Amino acid sequence: MCDGFQVRFKRGYQNVISKGIELNDAGVDTPLMIETSGHGAMRDNYFLDDGAYLAVKVSAIALRIKLRQGVSVSRLCIKLRD
Repeated sequence: MCDGFQVRFKRGYQNVISKGIELNDAGVDTPLMIETSGHGAMRDNYFLDDGAYLAVKVSAIALRIKLRQGVSVSRLCIKLRD
């Protein structure tokens, strides 16, 4: 599923995001940059440091996995609420 690799770089979320943009511009597929303090940026969100966007993306992926397993949306919402 994932054949990527980690690139370690100086700390500081803007440093990490800038390095990710540089790698993308050089042709290295870099869809996600995360700094050790938890700041994260995704290419498909224009490299913005946006925790809410990242949380929604992860939630949407989890929902798609559950739906593929045959769990209905209403059943999933009941489970999430409990």
